[in-house]
Amino acid sequence: MDFNSDYTMDVFNEQLVKIKNGIGVTLLKIAIILFAVAFTVLVPLFFIDQMYVMGFYGYIVLTIWVCIFVFWKRFHREYEYIFTNGVLDIDKVYAKRSRKRIVSIDLENVEVIAPVNASCFTEDMKRLGNADQYDCTANDASAFTCYLIAVTKQGKVCIMFDPNKKMLKAMRQIKPSLFAKFEF
Repeated sequence: MDFNSDYTMDVFNEQLVKIKNGIGVTLLKIAIILFAVAFTVLVPLFFIDQMYVMGFYGYIVLTIWVCIFVFWKRFHREYEYIFTNGVLDIDKVYAKRSRKRIVSIDLENVEVIAPVNASCFTEDMKRLGNADQYDCTANDASAFTCYLIAVTKQGKVCIMFDPNKKMLKAMRQIKPSLFAKFEF
């Protein structure tokens, strides 16, 4: 088998990062369930003598519980980082079914990749000013969180994300100069 010496292998890596729900989401879930239970139990107590209301009430209760069932899965969210040949795509995935592209960055346009606990983080954030910022992290304090600053058609952007070692290694293969200051 003869291989062309100009042939280079594709670099591909993907990573799923589940977003941890904060206290706000938990409180919202509790409020939704309490409302549904209260509506299901309390409305018949007030309108027990009006049968025409009770017939309509069944449809309302059914609709509320179906909506809760359908939209409950929307609380399950995760980010998918896809790195292919120098392009980092970050998608937000809802309920493991639908996805929305958050950002797509070519590594050639990236100025900095560093951990958020690096000494240069504060300086870089001040330098950014009003640039677009994307928080694509898991909201987990124990995660290894990095930031990258890139230049796009719309201007500079800052992306916070939680790459694993395999993702960082794949990025290093494409543009090693980004990783000169920091050892990951």
